[in-house]
Amino acid sequence: MIELYSSSSNLGDNLGLTALAVLTPCRVHMYDDVGCRSVSPIFQGVCEVVHDNGSPTTHGPQSNATTHIGLPTTLRHLIQAGAQGHPALPVMRLTDEEIAKAREFLKPYPNPCVIKCSPQVTDARTPPLDIMTQIVRQNPGVSFLSFGLSKNHAKHNFAYVTTPGIHDFFDLPIREEAAIYHLVGRYIGVDSGTYHLALAVGCNCVVLCQEDHPTYRWSLFHYGPECWVGLTPKVWYHHWNKQFDLTPIGLYQ
Repeated sequence: MIELYSSSSNLGDNLGLTALAVLTPCRVHMYDDVGCRSVSPIFQGVCEVVHDNGSPTTHGPQSNATTHIGLPTTLRHLIQAGAQGHPALPVMRLTDEEIAKAREFLKPYPNPCVIKCSPQVTDARTPPLDIMTQIVRQNPGVSFLSFGLSKNHAKHNFAYVTTPGIHDFFDLPIREEAAIYHLVGRYIGVDSGTYHLALAVGCNCVVLCQEDHPTYRWSLFHYGPECWVGLTPKVWYHHWNKQFDLTPIGLYQ
């Protein structure tokens, strides 16, 4: 049993543990707080979770040894465990019941696409809003669905950005949200936890980003060729200031 540790309630950080957890038995130790408990269901069917990290039983947070390496979290954990040569991608396992519920949710929204206009906080990963607005306007036949946290949610810590023409949904349980992404099958937007969750359930993802620089290091967030062992890549990274086809389906070609 490999012991893994997470003091974060962020989706991307925790999904980064799943590439290893599907290969060998793991136990994830998380903080026992509302934020961590809201995200911990992503591990259901993948590995064991205990909410004890930082409690008196463990006397403070622990970390994993490879955090200094400039690679995606998924690949860092495979390297640490000597498991290179396997896909270094996030994984989430859904149930048939969850997928059936998501199918009912999506009935009012023809030709859906998941979109995300901003990460948790406005930073180097946030594209100009007019670019996201243009994407929506140029695709009138697409139902753009965006998911976030309201100010009533325990983990609310960012300014949610929306735009006209997008259907906004707030505070869905994380597994319900993931099942919806699985059926939609495509994502366009920023490099955020939403994108990692979408990839974990099989979506094609178009990630809009800017050039690699000290405040946004591609090597820590982007799944390069070394992560797709034996698989066809399903993520396209595109500089938001460069010309591209604004039709989501076209972006996947």
